[in-house]
Amino acid sequence: KSRFKEIVGLVTQIGSQRNQLIANFLNIFSIPQIASVSTSDILSNNDDYPYFSRVVPPDRFQAQAMVDVMLHFGWSYYSMVYSEGAYGANGMGHVNRIAKTKGLCNAYLGMLPLTITDYTIYDEIVQNLRSKKAKVVVLFLEPIHIGELLTYIDKYNAQGEFIWIGSDTFEEPDVEKFPETVHGAFSIQLTAQPDYDFITHYENLTPWNNPQNPWFKAFWELAFDCIWDVNSTDNRPLCTNFKSLTESEKHKKTPWVPLLIDTVYAFGYALDNLIKKHCVEDIGNKQDLLHCVQKSDLTAFIRELDFRGSSGIISFDENGDAKGAGYVIKHFIPNRDTGYEVIEIGSWIRTTETLDLYTRDVYWYNDSKTAPNSICSQECGVGEIKIQLELPCCWDCFKCYANDITINNSYCSHCPTFEWPDESTASTCTLIEPDFIKLTSDYLFTSLFVLASLGMTATLCILGLFIYWRNEKIIKASTKEFIYFLLVATVLVYGISFVYLLNPSVIMCYCGRVGFSIGFTILYAPLLVKVARIYNIFRAGSKLQLNLPKWIEIKKSLIITFALITIQVGISVGVILTAPPDVIKRMPVETEKFVEVVCDFPMWSMIASIVYNLVLVLATAALAFLTRKLPDNFNETLHILLSVCATLFLWLSFVPTYFITYRAKHQQMLFSVMFMLTGLVSILCLFAPKIYAIMFIDESKITFSSTFSFNTKQKSNSENGHKTRPKSLPNTTLT
Repeated sequence: KSRFKEIVGLVTQIGSQRNQLIANFLNIFSIPQIASVSTSDILSNNDDYPYFSRVVPPDRFQAQAMVDVMLHFGWSYYSMVYSEGAYGANGMGHVNRIAKTKGLCNAYLGMLPLTITDYTIYDEIVQNLRSKKAKVVVLFLEPIHIGELLTYIDKYNAQGEFIWIGSDTFEEPDVEKFPETVHGAFSIQLTAQPDYDFITHYENLTPWNNPQNPWFKAFWELAFDCIWDVNSTDNRPLCTNFKSLTESEKHKKTPWVPLLIDTVYAFGYALDNLIKKHCVEDIGNKQDLLHCVQKSDLTAFIRELDFRGSSGIISFDENGDAKGAGYVIKHFIPNRDTGYEVIEIGSWIRTTETLDLYTRDVYWYNDSKTAPNSICSQECGVGEIKIQLELPCCWDCFKCYANDITINNSYCSHCPTFEWPDESTASTCTLIEPDFIKLTSDYLFTSLFVLASLGMTATLCILGLFIYWRNEKIIKASTKEFIYFLLVATVLVYGISFVYLLNPSVIMCYCGRVGFSIGFTILYAPLLVKVARIYNIFRAGSKLQLNLPKWIEIKKSLIITFALITIQVGISVGVILTAPPDVIKRMPVETEKFVEVVCDFPMWSMIASIVYNLVLVLATAALAFLTRKLPDNFNETLHILLSVCATLFLWLSFVPTYFITYRAKHQQMLFSVMFMLTGLVSILCLFAPKIYAIMFIDESKITFSSTFSFNTKQKSNSENGHKTRPKSLPNTTLT
């Protein structure tokens, strides 16, 4: 009892849970206490613990350092495991509170009771950690829980699945049995520099030079697992065989010793200041000095201290917490010899509340070069909006329509017609560049341009040949005026195919619209007149009608041909005046980034021209069919029939396809190909047979029995009062 009354202060190096009990007890006697490792914020309550001080900062700053590490590496989603009690629960609360204010989210929270009877709780915690997407796990654990948790991590072969951020208890020797499991882990440690003078002194202590310590011999027995009794039957070695603590395998250099030294110095400086101020007269008298100290407020002198300790300047605030103390960031990296080593990669400074990391030395599992992600949801891509879930870090991504922009990543908004979201952010609408025909890069159109040129050149060459051969019987028999007309028409057809290979413009639209209508008319109007002329001549000949219709004459036939073409011209002019074509931009599909320049005219405007051309083609086909068996050179009507049938096939193939094709470029290509094929059909069916006959068949072997003229002056035989057929018809050429 008397010895207890001599106590003026207490130094402790135990956890916060037990320090609470001791502090409550010491409050009764107004005895000040200084702790070296107790960090719970509960002990910062000066009303409940007025005599408690400590040389370390409270856990709220350690929690902030942990959150700053996560922020530094961009980890927004974390799990947490903590121990029951003041230390773990208080640390957990601070981490979650600070993390929430910084926009971080907790994926899973696991609590380990201080007393565990059912160890399946570790199975449950590990399985819950693995089921979440959080890569980072914050640990605020008592030392007794750290080793067990890492044991179960190894049990489930979960090494490398998590990045541990441990509190100040995450250190050796609790983790040394799990070298691979702790690779890449971080630990927030209290700042404390080793006191090498004390280390030397401590390691030189022996039971023989330290007899004043009554517990040192027992400590020696534990350190070497030995016995002192030489007569003992115990098989353990004698303690006298060991001469230095450094020989013990259990000898570890605990990092907390410098902090304990600081607490002793704190009491020493505070007592010295108190005695110098209030008890100078009592120096030399132990009882009077003790009485003077006990009646004075030693706690006030402790709170006023300001001296350099192992962790820097030691001073206390009004709650007894260390002011300037910060943290060092320790990092566990692989080591080929020891399995792992702990390096210092940065610090957290309390005075400025800032983190300073040397990330160059950071190791990631499997020697990855980049920090792994620990996020709940990946950032939404361009053109996606966030659908927020319960946690602020978690969301689903919803893909907007292709022609939508995103407004604040929250909702989609359509771009106006002819505009499209910018590719980099999809946050603004920009005009779409219209798609134009580029003959230098659109190889298909370039090929068509070349083919049309070849077709037109071939037609012009044929025209030149026929002019050169104009006196050939085959040319004369086929009515050379119509041949020239058809060749010129074929040249125009190829010319129209060129028009459809050009980019839309006002002139191109008018030419294309008129060309589509008149292109077939100028080709099939002369064919119709030619076939009708042949049909009527032979019909008259078969009935012995010597008086032919006047329109059979070539000049009148040409006039009829021009009249038929004029009708189509009139139809086209009327339609154009009613619905003139225009050049507009068109976006066929709103959700496709494609704008084209097109010739705009209503579909009904083409119907009259199509119907008229169809009548010409069908009439030509009908007459060609009726005259298909005419003899000799007049079997060209069979070729005309083939030409007409091929044209009808082209119409049935290309015109419907044109109307169901939604891209103007493809529509232009279809019409261009259709006109080129029409020209090719004309060449092959109408002109190629004549060229072959002139070049490869001897004209003397060609009979023109079907070439004749009708003598309108010949009289009939009236001997019996009846008309009789002449015995023979003059063999003359039909012109």
